[in-house]
Amino acid sequence: MPCAINLNHPDAINIDKLALVKSKIEEAEQIVEQLYWPDLVAIMSFYKEWAKWGGGVSNKGVLDFGIGNPLLGDDAFGVEVVRRLSEEMRESPDVEIIDGGSLGIYLLPYLEDKTHLIVVDAINFNGKPGEIIKFKLEEIPGYISFKLSEHQITFHEVIALMNLLNIKPDESLIIGVQPKTNHWGDTMSQEVSEAIDKVVDEVKEQIKKWRENAS
Repeated sequence: MPCAINLNHPDAINIDKLALVKSKIEEAEQIVEQLYWPDLVAIMSFYKEWAKWGGGVSNKGVLDFGIGNPLLGDDAFGVEVVRRLSEEMRESPDVEIIDGGSLGIYLLPYLEDKTHLIVVDAINFNGKPGEIIKFKLEEIPGYISFKLSEHQITFHEVIALMNLLNIKPDESLIIGVQPKTNHWGDTMSQEVSEAIDKVVDEVKEQIKKWRENAS
């Protein structure tokens, strides 16, 4: 149903009503973060076999996915990188490219049965805006934060579930860029935008090396 928007009129969609909606969304996110998520992690450790039902969503061995929210400035970095990769690599027989967005634990089915994994994300590692960091899944430094917002389920937590479910790719590469801004409605900063081409090339080069090693 269409609704009038008038930020100063009490009977239309206004600042107060938008603030109310925002507060309700934040309350729901807190319930997920503080109640649902801890319960899920605790319970899933007793039912590891259940997660294997369905056998994954693809038979491609390499998974490349970007994480992020395009509405949060530099948090769009991972999503933009995989968009570019999808355009440049087209349909690949052995590589699955996924826009992970803010899927969190819903990424788990895509991770099943993958032998190689690449993750691209905006990561706060206290570097300079646009600076790039690379490491393997098992080498994640403790000071790194994948959480740009206090209301996100982090990739750290996805990794915890992967360990519980014994999902362990043979090879992995995580590529992060240090964000500059991550407020609602922000556009991507110039520093982070300039890192996109380099990361796209690095992902393609890594996939090429893995293919050569497999042949």
